[in-house]
Amino acid sequence: MGSRRAIVIPLRDDNPTAARPVITLAILFAVAVVFLWQQSLPPAGFEAAVYALGLIPGVLFGLHALPDELSIVSSEVTVLTSMFTIGVSGAISGVLGAYLLLFPKARVLVLIPIGLFLYTVLWPARLVLLGWFVLQLVGNALADSSAGGVAFRAHVGGFLAGMLLIPLFRRPHFRLHNPLRG
Repeated sequence: MGSRRAIVIPLRDDNPTAARPVITLAILFAVAVVFLWQQSLPPAGFEAAVYALGLIPGVLFGLHALPDELSIVSSEVTVLTSMFTIGVSGAISGVLGAYLLLFPKARVLVLIPIGLFLYTVLWPARLVLLGWFVLQLVGNALADSSAGGVAFRAHVGGFLAGMLLIPLFRRPHFRLHNPLRG
């Protein structure tokens, strides 16, 4: 008998908003377009795109240089482009970490499929987000070392970066909260 994984799909939160998420939708559209573009590339083209558009610290800090055919954007621009080529899940994880400090008492409507039935439950955001974070830590610890576990590490790093950086980017009227306190 195979192992079963619990699937919890967040649908929305209960934070009231008066604004349309225009920027969020634009970013989502851009990510989808880039994903479809990447899927259309042959393996060698995909690898070239990762090197050309991904953030390579040695190149960013001037320690190394890419071959001319891969230098299609400046190394500084890869800080942004890397979020759409190979790092979108890490960037989204950063948003989740920031959300945890901004709205830990919000409730998230989650969809839980059990067999043929679908259930929806309102769970506290801190439960959903901290639970997800723990799953990333466990996934990283259990990842096959030959596979690398890069996605798990990107999720953990993005989440922590979001928590650390949100004080710099939040609007002044947003108060930060301790997500571990009820």
